[in-house]
Amino acid sequence: MRDILRSPLIWIAAVLWGGFWVVAFAVPRSWLFDIVNALATSVGTGVCIAYWPGVRRSISGRNLNSGHYLVLGIVGAWFMNNCRHVYNWIWRYYDRPDDMINHPFVAFMVFALTTFGIMHLMAKDAIEGNIPRGNWVRLAKWITVGLALAGLVIVWLEPSPH
Repeated sequence: MRDILRSPLIWIAAVLWGGFWVVAFAVPRSWLFDIVNALATSVGTGVCIAYWPGVRRSISGRNLNSGHYLVLGIVGAWFMNNCRHVYNWIWRYYDRPDDMINHPFVAFMVFALTTFGIMHLMAKDAIEGNIPRGNWVRLAKWITVGLALAGLVIVWLEPSPH
């Protein structure tokens, strides 16, 4: 634990996250979301551009390894994150219509983000297109947890089916 506490990354994160709370209480709530969404979108765009060469190599390659899966997962996740932020801005611009925020496209963006998370789970020790059995088992476990969580949410939190 001591080695973790000595990590400069931990302290940088602590300062940034502490700074967030200062800003959160200093600006109007709508501005707060505009600021963090804009920062996330700009950083996400930078990630997509920075990793684009790796995406091209991954897509055109035949025998994917761990790095290929990670690059595709990273860029795909940030791209979908950006799509959600832009969609949210459009939704707010149109005065937050219920049929827009509850549209299946919103669910698709979340599902697509999930598929890129799956790439991260598949990445460990993947060599020449072969994904170790343990990765599939881990994926099955997390999908089971997700489906169980969805069942709990539907049963206890969903007011009515739509």
